[in-house]
Amino acid sequence: LRLLAVSPGRKFFALVEARGQNAAAVFRNPEGEMRSPTASVSLADVDADEIFAATLLDSALLIRTERFVLRYGLDSSVRVAAVKRTLIAREDMPMGVDPQALLRMLDMQGED
Repeated sequence: LRLLAVSPGRKFFALVEARGQNAAAVFRNPEGEMRSPTASVSLADVDADEIFAATLLDSALLIRTERFVLRYGLDSSVRVAAVKRTLIAREDMPMGVDPQALLRMLDMQGED
């Protein structure tokens, strides 16, 4: 890990590696939500080998490579769509196991 960057308004944070196809990953602050959007930057598109520096703003990620300064716009209004999940039907469970009872049992198991 070369750099951990946080935007001034704490809307985004980024993990930046020195090299790699997706060397920079940007995460939006979940602000209490269960999930939040993420994005990665591909250096292969711009023929760059290494990230030397990065700056994260509330509206953009700036990356300095050997030959370029790259700007990637960020949109803080993007949200991950909520998906309503339904439990599997009891008849679809192996041996007719009650899915609610299974979830309760798993919730009672503490973390090891």
